[in-house]
Amino acid sequence: MKRSFNPRKKPGWTGGLNLRTDLRAWRHAHKLSQGKAALKLQISIRTLQEWEQGRAVPRGIALVALRKLIRY
Repeated sequence: MKRSFNPRKKPGWTGGLNLRTDLRAWRHAHKLSQGKAALKLQISIRTLQEWEQGRAVPRGIALVALRKLIRY
């Protein structure tokens, strides 16, 4: 039987909690509005809001880029 992939068991998985608080802290530390932060991240404001509120979690290359940007 083939095992299914569970991202929560993968080392380094954020589960969304730390990343969302770190993202918001990064934005406030740089005095960026959600609009300006979204422009800097090259994402929509809605996507940033979803990430900060924990309703969505960045995946793949977006997660890697975000971690590098906020030095996560």
